[in-house]
Amino acid sequence: MNDDASWPRLAAALGLPPTVALDGMRWTGDDLPGVAMESAGPLPAALAAASARRRSQYLAGRHCARRALRQAGAADQPVGRGDDGLPVVPPGWRLSISHAEGMALALAARTRDVTMLGVDIERWLTDATAAEVGPMVASPADVATLRAATGLDAAQAVTLLFSAKESLYKALYPTVRQFVDFDGACLASAAPGTLTLRLARDWHPAWPAGACTAVGWAGQADGVVTAVWQRAPLPPHGALAYGAADRR
Repeated sequence: MNDDASWPRLAAALGLPPTVALDGMRWTGDDLPGVAMESAGPLPAALAAASARRRSQYLAGRHCARRALRQAGAADQPVGRGDDGLPVVPPGWRLSISHAEGMALALAARTRDVTMLGVDIERWLTDATAAEVGPMVASPADVATLRAATGLDAAQAVTLLFSAKESLYKALYPTVRQFVDFDGACLASAAPGTLTLRLARDWHPAWPAGACTAVGWAGQADGVVTAVWQRAPLPPHGALAYGAADRR
């Protein structure tokens, strides 16, 4: 069931500024409500043979993207998929989409307001899965630091770091245009609701090793949501302000 009242609360928990619109939906099973399927637009040919679950996740993400863009002030139209796999966004807009089992989210904002935008949803990893993927996601020291700062257990800390790095990657990919693995960023600091990631190597001339950005996060009963953004410069001499913020 979709609870429209929950999304403004999530936006507040993530610390999103008023210039960033958030829309989300939840559903059960593999079939979306008809209204969501209609507003999502056509399914790409590349997904025609995909599982019902994958098709539903894609369409739910596009439904949320359309609504987030409309909420932010963009024209009401379906959000397509480009040859590079990224959402086709109207000129002057930024968009990020994420989905997990039974849940999809999208963030939208004007390019004049933010220079990057990324969102990610993850279900909490099991202890066994976290133990398996943890060494690929973050160092033991980063996991320990995050646990001490937030009170999360080990599996939750790995899940949060995984999601935070996904959000960062998605926010920066339109600029860097290259794959960067999880060891490309490390934890710089952490607190309830926010953490800071530091780039461990050069990603791009504009994003060298040592650059930091904040990540907003909100834990839920079944998982975690993270978001990354950066406010655009304030004319004529405004400084960049780092804000808490598809590989798929």
